[in-house]
Amino acid sequence: MTTNDHRTPGPSEPPRPPTSAASSGPGAPGRFPAPDAPPLVVRTQADLERAWTRLMSPLGFSAAALWIGFVDAETDALLAQLVEVSDLPPTMDADDVESLASLLRHLDATALGGSHRFAFLVARPGPDAVTDRDRAHARGLLEACARAGTSHEVVHVATARRVRPVPLDDVAPVPDQPPHP
Repeated sequence: MTTNDHRTPGPSEPPRPPTSAASSGPGAPGRFPAPDAPPLVVRTQADLERAWTRLMSPLGFSAAALWIGFVDAETDALLAQLVEVSDLPPTMDADDVESLASLLRHLDATALGGSHRFAFLVARPGPDAVTDRDRAHARGLLEACARAGTSHEVVHVATARRVRPVPLDDVAPVPDQPPHP
């Protein structure tokens, strides 16, 4: 899996050129509010669905990718940084789950300091309905969080026409899941 770090440049930073095809076309990241605007606040699943819709619009994806966002646990603000996993496999095997858990542990320890929740978006072409593959990806993401000991939000899926949650009831429970604060 290949990761790309996307964040909106600060006021003193020059604009960054796109680093992948996904960052320059539909679903391009970087639609965070201006630095002086109120942050995107995520207190509910509906808040996160609206935030993902805003960040990924216009919708439409030529290949499957995983987007990882970070919600500050104290302010509930979606941080102005996204990580893209651009070669999301059709299914996540045990090695993929462990690789993602390792990435989450690294982000948790080095970049974020542990006071956040991970937010995941699976962006893909295909039908608007949540599919068995989407549910399998969500299970893999939740398993990676459990292995990494990190908190998370509800997993979302983006297609050409909409963003929707993957209901937790549709995803088998993962043992030892850290509770959402």
